[in-house]
Amino acid sequence: MWRDLVAFPLTGYRATQGNDLGFLQPFSELAGQWTSGAWRHAPLFTAGATVTSVALIGTPLAAPFLALWTWRRRKAPLAIVSLLLAATIAFLLTAAHRWAPINLQWAAAPPAIALAFWLHREREAAPRRRWPTAVAVVLILAFGVFGVGRILQAADRGLWFAVDSRPDARASPAAPSGSRSRR
Repeated sequence: MWRDLVAFPLTGYRATQGNDLGFLQPFSELAGQWTSGAWRHAPLFTAGATVTSVALIGTPLAAPFLALWTWRRRKAPLAIVSLLLAATIAFLLTAAHRWAPINLQWAAAPPAIALAFWLHREREAAPRRRWPTAVAVVLILAFGVFGVGRILQAADRGLWFAVDSRPDARASPAAPSGSRSRR
């Protein structure tokens, strides 16, 4: 049972393709977009992708602490906080067993609810403070811009290419299938 529930989830996925790139791989990809100058071609899209990527990785990690903070400091109802904690911790552990922060994006829904609840309680606690509203607006705009950008990319006919399913013309007719003749 120890191996199935603890040892394998924490170590077994490290060699799996996609998880073998290192724990900081998503952050190095984001840094590459900004340091290579690629952001100059699509600054709004790159900024939106950066904010959403960091939020998708950071929110599941921060959500349990935000829920506890909301209960302890902002006197949120214990039943709501308990449900948020159960959901965020379950999703966080489910995603984290793959040993790569990029997998936390699959765990972003319940933590996003916990983040929204925390921002709401912060705003209620101090209505004159504008930062909870600013954080919410930035996240909504970033996810909106990034989402609309991805939808527009998918709708662009110039992005897609035709798949040629004909057999390779270089293959010899006498050669068995799957092998290629050398010229």
